[in-house]
Amino acid sequence: MYKRLLFFIAGSSSVASGLGSALTVSTEFGAQLDVIFCRRSFTTGAPVVADYLGVAWQPDSVRIFEKDEKHRVSAARKVFDQLTQERNVPYRQYPSLENMPAASWEISKRPPTEELLVRAGATDMVVVGRSADGVGDVTRLLTETALFACGQPVLIAPLTSPKTIGKHVFIGWNRSTPSARAVKNALPFLQKAQTVTLFMVDTGTKDGPEPDAIAQYLAPLYSAVTN
Repeated sequence: MYKRLLFFIAGSSSVASGLGSALTVSTEFGAQLDVIFCRRSFTTGAPVVADYLGVAWQPDSVRIFEKDEKHRVSAARKVFDQLTQERNVPYRQYPSLENMPAASWEISKRPPTEELLVRAGATDMVVVGRSADGVGDVTRLLTETALFACGQPVLIAPLTSPKTIGKHVFIGWNRSTPSARAVKNALPFLQKAQTVTLFMVDTGTKDGPEPDAIAQYLAPLYSAVTN
């Protein structure tokens, strides 16, 4: 089961859709959701770099940047408070033994990817948002770090927050070790799904089970498995 979730607000990721998706999972599984707001850092060497490039650097840049950061924090916290109240998810700093959803808020002092790697091992799933403006920036870097370096299941939130998650599950199976790990990591979703569709993807020679074997493995556990 997923009992502790981790969601990052960083870069230009859409706060409402990502947080809304994370809260949906939290509610579905009665999980603790830890929301981490990652501040951007103003490069202290900016004046030197600007001078080297022949670009005018404004002394007020730091003040303007800090003002913008305060606005980002305030806006994100407002969305957090609004969504948790709408979903009736209480604020709780640490997980409890109760099978009830809860959420916490924290402002990180580390860069987003560093914070992710420090915390990922003590959570059951990492939820990441998508870039609100289509620009890669730190959002893409955070997503890639979550997928390839944190060692935990990762849920990439859609741009529009869904009301439910996991009713209909689609598995892309290519007989590889990563696909087998993905199935095992998704078991909590699969156990709650109304339908599970298994799709064979031919990506070359792999030594893992054939699709029929995976379907037989899933069949006793889930009522509607198609392949």
